[in-house]
Amino acid sequence: MVRGLILGAIAFGAVFAAERQFASMGNDMTRYNKLRAMSGDVPMLTELLASAQTMVSDFTNRGRGEARGLVDSLTHDLVRYATMRGM
Repeated sequence: MVRGLILGAIAFGAVFAAERQFASMGNDMTRYNKLRAMSGDVPMLTELLASAQTMVSDFTNRGRGEARGLVDSLTHDLVRYATMRGM
């Protein structure tokens, strides 16, 4: 129970600090997004979300390729082992 209270207090402190940071950056982000709009760029949050989506999809595609390689390698090893066992 004490551990839960301590972890809850730490989590509350972290969320409170993050909220204060975002609140203090609000005016600056508004000004920055207006500057980006004048130069024809998308808002910063939109760009960050798009880059995060790209990173996740790249990681997923790379992971699938590694998984295929692992399955192919295991299949090759099993066939080789069965061939050697059959001799």
